[in-house]
Amino acid sequence: MIRATPAGLLAASDDAVATFLADSSRPDHLDAVREVWSEDVYHLNGRDLRGRAVIDIGAHIGAFTVRAAAKGARVLALEPFREAYDRLIVNLDRNGLTPSVAPLRAAAGPSDGPGSVFIGRMGDTGMGFDDPFSDGAEVAEVLTPREIGLRVAGLGLEDAEDIAFLKVDIEGGEHGLFGCPQIGELLPRCEYVAIETHPGPALGRIVEALLPTHSVSAFGRPAAGGMIYATRY
Repeated sequence: MIRATPAGLLAASDDAVATFLADSSRPDHLDAVREVWSEDVYHLNGRDLRGRAVIDIGAHIGAFTVRAAAKGARVLALEPFREAYDRLIVNLDRNGLTPSVAPLRAAAGPSDGPGSVFIGRMGDTGMGFDDPFSDGAEVAEVLTPREIGLRVAGLGLEDAEDIAFLKVDIEGGEHGLFGCPQIGELLPRCEYVAIETHPGPALGRIVEALLPTHSVSAFGRPAAGGMIYATRY
């Protein structure tokens, strides 16, 4: 259930209730909350995350991070865009979840350091890094899968190697991320992986990266964009 209220966007699922500082006129804000809280596209319903590490790559305004933290997870949340990141911070605070989350204004990619990231708009070519109708932003920090794995230790959990859930929603950037050799260092630590995919020539690399350690249980519509779900063997 999602409802606009004077206090913000109210969202409720089978096990949690939260409010979000969100712009109800913006489809990306509404869609982000709807997908996580109403449609459960990341398969959080019934998943026990208490005391476990979760990585949210592309945290946006915090729809997934808030729900995972409300289920007892400790979350490493990456969001490169300033406006979305600022709303993420507010939404953690208003739901009392700041202590459970390590937010980073950073992107994920195949090389560390400063760089540019892009968010695609819907157009004739689809969405993603190769979309000519894209908005870009300079970011001070781009983290490789290796560095992201190292940051999990900062969540303060007893077993820093165990990652319950890796969620990726980076508007086409998943092709480069999963085509990076270092992804093979992070994936074996992840029990469950959910990736939003977009059209791109390197879709097969995502599956190839997952197969050595995970069974791929559903594709959605990979040729046109969709979801990839994977469970560790």
